[in-house]
Amino acid sequence: MDNLITKYQKSWNLLFQYDENTIQIKNNHPTNFIIDHQEAIQNIQLLKQFLVSKNEASNLFGIERENGFKALINNINQTFSKIELFQSVEEKSANLLYYIVKDHPFIDGNKRIGAFIFVLFLEKNNLLTPNLNDITLSAITLLVANSNPNEKELMINFITQII
Repeated sequence: MDNLITKYQKSWNLLFQYDENTIQIKNNHPTNFIIDHQEAIQNIQLLKQFLVSKNEASNLFGIERENGFKALINNINQTFSKIELFQSVEEKSANLLYYIVKDHPFIDGNKRIGAFIFVLFLEKNNLLTPNLNDITLSAITLLVANSNPNEKELMINFITQII
């Protein structure tokens, strides 16, 4: 029993912080790879081809609404007085996931695209770890999708703790 308690010690702490709304953002890693709109779209098209071949997506998958996705990409890369507003890989990736899932910049596939861009960004910044398996990725994506917009900061902070 003691082994289970100590093995999941971080969980007990995060759940307590969640209840108290005191989870802090984790800013550990500087961004080495800046996501580019065109490269992201090319990768989304690869995901689309894969999913269509498995009959898991339609032709509407990944079609951008106006310039919503491009604006979102620009948003996470913005600066003020030459200081990045989102200063770490953790913060940028969490915001990417959140914005894609919640803002629906695509006609279809926002949760899958959000999850994909999230892990792509982490991988390109050498921060994709075994902690983030497919079940965990699905769970945090669905958590974001079902979250109250008033809890955005809490969701972002929580996601950064998972990375």
